[in-house]
Amino acid sequence: MNHAKTAVTAGLVLLSLQAAASVIPGLINTGEGLAAGAIDTHYAFSVLSGTATGTPLGQGIYGVVGSPGWPVESPWTTANVGLAQWLAPSANTAQSFDPVSNGTYDWTLSFDLTGHNPATASLSGQWAADNGGVVELNGVPLPGSAIDFNTDSGFTQLTPFSAQAGFKPGLNTLTFEVVNRGQLTGNPTGLLVDFTASSIDSKTLATPVPEPGSTTMLITGLGLLAVTVRRRSATV
Repeated sequence: MNHAKTAVTAGLVLLSLQAAASVIPGLINTGEGLAAGAIDTHYAFSVLSGTATGTPLGQGIYGVVGSPGWPVESPWTTANVGLAQWLAPSANTAQSFDPVSNGTYDWTLSFDLTGHNPATASLSGQWAADNGGVVELNGVPLPGSAIDFNTDSGFTQLTPFSAQAGFKPGLNTLTFEVVNRGQLTGNPTGLLVDFTASSIDSKTLATPVPEPGSTTMLITGLGLLAVTVRRRSATV
């Protein structure tokens, strides 16, 4: 009976460990912890169309944290954004782009789920963009995340986004596709991302594969244990 209780207790502990959750590693707000003018190396910037070029650093192109003044302090929203800050594709946040036609830009954030079960992952956040766009997880748009680039509401308020599925083992990518509406003058573009929650199973170590000799010893030991149990049962 004592052995049975021990087995049940061990099983419950194992289940509780499997059910434990933690935040998703690598989900970092735009500009978090950086000073104005610093380059945020977590977010890669690429041009699909438009006149913005980004800031080269090594082999990547990254966003620059917005400096104080127009448009960062106003009209770009900074209310209820936690530790997030605006990113722009130029050290001069107020630089004007796309004077004739719309520009489309991808800001990407990658995070690694190696050692986790992607089926247990979920995340939520809020974002703003000048002028609008959509959030994608591994190339698939997240429902309800789109911002209409034909209005100015994309940068004057926050739009929620969330994902409860669509994660995969290993490297995952969130893409914030920003559309900058074409305008002759005074036409900056930028991105703000604030993660509000995330969850995934706690990382567990993989069970090592025993060597052939160890496997043989284990099987032999289990056989002897079975014989011993049978003998005890026969004498009871």
